[in-house]
Amino acid sequence: MTTTAERTALYRFFDTEGALLYVGITKSFGQRWLNHSRKKPWWPQVQSHTAEWFKSRPEAEAAEKQAVVAERPLRNVVHKPRPQRAPVPRSTPAPQAQADENADYWTVADIAAHWRVATQTVRAYRSRKRGELPDPDHVYGRTPLWRPATIIGFERPGQGARTDLHDKQTHPTPKESS
Repeated sequence: MTTTAERTALYRFFDTEGALLYVGITKSFGQRWLNHSRKKPWWPQVQSHTAEWFKSRPEAEAAEKQAVVAERPLRNVVHKPRPQRAPVPRSTPAPQAQADENADYWTVADIAAHWRVATQTVRAYRSRKRGELPDPDHVYGRTPLWRPATIIGFERPGQGARTDLHDKQTHPTPKESS
């Protein structure tokens, strides 16, 4: 006989005041209750139980889910409805400042504004040195600067481009011996 066709019981545990502690299913009360007694800290509160038999495990599983949702036992975790959370207010992001195309030089922040990415993204492009950002036209102290025309004319690699691979040079064919 397959496990889906085996009779399965839906059981309920109650405390001394009759509050529903737990709803579960089993085909073997002894083994299941032994597991509960060893692993569940609420087990000493159990004072009574009921059992209802179903023809198959899927029927018992459906009844268990329905009982947990409707009866709200204190100790069940699975199938327990979660409290609804208050919606998180979403703020509209401020419009991103535009880079001044007439400026002498652009900073990393100006490039980020022009490309509409985070400043940290442009910094990552620069640190990876994979051709995602052209070399700076000028460095003032430790601050790299680019002419707007350098960035505007730069062709960025597309999404999914393998920027970690460098162009492979073609190797000359070996000279033929005479």
